[in-house]
Parts: sequence; structure tokens; C-alpha cells
Amino acid sequence: MVYFKISTFVNALLVLYSFIALVIPATPPAMLPAADNPAKIGIKESKPPVLGTGITLEATFFVTSSCFTLLILLFSLIFRLLVINTIADLRIQLNDRDQELLLNDVEIAGLPEERNENVLHLVSVVAVKLGLTLEDRDIVHAERQGAVRRNRGDGEGAPQQPRPLVVRLARRAQRDALLRAARVRRGLTTADMNIAGTPRKFYVNERLTRNNRQLFGKTREAASRLQWKYVWTKGGRIFTRKEEGKAIERISSEEDIKKIFGS
Repeated sequence: MVYFKISTFVNALLVLYSFIALVIPATPPAMLPAADNPAKIGIKESKPPVLGTGITLEATFFVTSSCFTLLILLFSLIFRLLVINTIADLRIQLNDRDQELLLNDVEIAGLPEERNENVLHLVSVVAVKLGLTLEDRDIVHAERQGAVRRNRGDGEGAPQQPRPLVVRLARRAQRDALLRAARVRRGLTTADMNIAGTPRKFYVNERLTRNNRQLFGKTREAASRLQWKYVWTKGGRIFTRKEEGKAIERISSEEDIKKIFGS
């Protein structure tokens, strides 16, 4: 995001005004001396008009027009910066509004996917594994998100990579309880969940907008590169901290990543 300070604009105008005042002093034109010879009275010499400081009117006009051109360019640049800043702010506001619509949602990743599976039952089993109880009426909606994905092998026999399971709960308190339980029991697997295949880890996270998912991934990459220890989400917002005792930084845009971690 491009930040523009009004004080910078005011300072630029003051510098421009000072420049014009120095180049074009406010002195009246000098009076040309009358001719000594009465016969030459009324005859003017063919000289370019000058100001009191010896600057010709042509030069004055050129400097003035150049200053006004510079001023127009400055205003044009300011306008573009303000437009860019406004658009970036609107995008962040729209993304925050979209994220608020997902505050009752969670995303469960890593659960093996089967044909004709009962996703409501699967969510209830995950809740039990986390030490909670969810009834069907507590689950507003649940489905696998995205197109069916397969691993690198092609053909019908290629193993299927499970899609994330997105779940919308009836109350936000249930969603928060599910996330807290998942953090406490980090590292749980599908063992003893009556799911076919070898046990594998699964993860329960906040559901993020597409923009926030991409931003979260870029933040984790930057943090890993610079050995920052913590990157997390809370209420759909992305936060990072270098280590215990350091300030918590919020990430709202890619500009924040550049500002905090460097380009």
C-alpha cells in the first residue's frame, strides 16, 4: 500500500513557491530613460522588455510555465497515489468483510476421502476425537472443497489426495471450542476413527478467504526464511512474532510482509 502524507505535499508547494519568488521578484518594470534629443522623442529602441532585475519577459514566461507544468505533474502524481491508496484500502475492507462471513467455519485437512462418505458423521467423529460432542443440528453445512485432486500418477489407479473438509457450525462458540481443542491436541491422527487406510495426521484450522490463505502462505515463507518462530491466525486475521517477548505484528497485505520482513 502506498501511504501519502499531506505534510509532504505542503512542503513541496512551499519549495515551489519559494523558487518562483526567487526567480520572479515582485518589482515593477524599470522605466526606460527619455531620449536627450527632442527629435528622438517618441522613438523607442527595439529591445526586449525587461524586468527590474534584468530578466527578460520571455525568460520569465518560460520559468513560469515550467513551474506550472511541474505543479500540474505534482498534482497528477498526488492524485494517482491517492487513488492507489484508496483502492488498496477498499480491497482490504472487502476481504475483511468476506472473512467475517466465515467466522463460524473451520477447515479440516488431511482426512482420507472416500466415495459416498457421510461428511456429517465424519465431522462428529473428529469432534469426539478432540474431546467434544457435536450433533447433526450443530452442523449447518459440511462438504469437501475444491475439485478432486490426485497425486502425480495419472489414470484411474492413481491415489487420490484428500480435499479439505469445510464445516459451518451453528454457533461461533462451538467453532472456537473446536479450534482450542485442536491446538491442545496437536498431532492427532485418524487412528481409532474407523477410517480406511493407514493412520495419518489431520488438522483443524480456521477457514480463510482465498486472499488470506495466499497471504498466510507468503507470511509463513517469509518467517521461515528469516527464522521468525510464530505465524498464526485468530478471528481470520494473520499475526506473526519473531520470538517470545517481541512485538506482535499483524499482516493485512503484501506490503505489510515487505515492511516487516523486507523485500
